[in-house]
Amino acid sequence: MPILTILDPRPVNDLGWTLFHSLWEISVVALALWLVLRLIPAAASNLRYAASVAALGFCFILPLVTYLQISNGSALAHAATQLDRDLVEDGSEIGKPSALAYSNGGSSDITALQSRSNGVAGLESARELIAEQLTQVFPFALTIWVAGFLLFTLYYFLTLKFIWKRKEMLYISIQLC
Repeated sequence: MPILTILDPRPVNDLGWTLFHSLWEISVVALALWLVLRLIPAAASNLRYAASVAALGFCFILPLVTYLQISNGSALAHAATQLDRDLVEDGSEIGKPSALAYSNGGSSDITALQSRSNGVAGLESARELIAEQLTQVFPFALTIWVAGFLLFTLYYFLTLKFIWKRKEMLYISIQLC
């Protein structure tokens, strides 16, 4: 059982969707950087470095912006769902065409809209099915992501410690000579 299943499911879902979207967002940034580096001559190393650092900054900022948009959208969607539930409990009619829909003078527009929406409904149901399946995987995926992040952080600091010791040994051997 993933550790993150004990948390509130909304932030876990928001983080999961953020990781999902960051895959393609960072891929687009990498592709753009690759194209930019192909255009910049190898002799302009400072410009190539600046482009690479800018791309790295985008790779850091894009998931943050995505998370903020998803979490705000999630809060809005939760509020809208609650409003729909409240309206249904009050006996209001939701989902029925309003009188404004019939004010155009005929039902041909509505029939055309309904036939067009049948194809879209199939795509929407497929999208909802995929989203539901992904949402069930998010706690596990986030647990693995956090574990990987912690392992790579530990590896990074151990490598820095190793390099620092090697640097001290080099400094001592230079003084002995």
